[in-house]
Amino acid sequence: ASSSSSSSSSSSSNSSAALWLLKFPKEAVKRLRQQARKHKVPEAQLVMTPLLPIDSHLAIKALADVALDTEVFNGHTTGADTLWAGLPLVSHPGEQMRSRAGASMAHAMGV
Repeated sequence: ASSSSSSSSSSSSNSSAALWLLKFPKEAVKRLRQQARKHKVPEAQLVMTPLLPIDSHLAIKALADVALDTEVFNGHTTGADTLWAGLPLVSHPGEQMRSRAGASMAHAMGV
């Protein structure tokens, strides 16, 4: 762990955090970039990649510290790929089956 002075700003230019997303659909990419600019999130912290072959998709997971599952529609296959690659997956189970996949996989793994 490293120590640093705390700041109330949510968008710090010295942060190494990044949001890594699929570069799809085109309109969503446009809106995400607009919101990032609006909230002064450095462009380098919003990483978007196209669909990749499965070996590249799994290898990229080694670059992350943690994966965040979406709440309404959990990442079913993506969640399984994430866990398979050994990356921790943070998932909040919801009321619908589609929003419990991440927690279900973690439970099945004994986590």
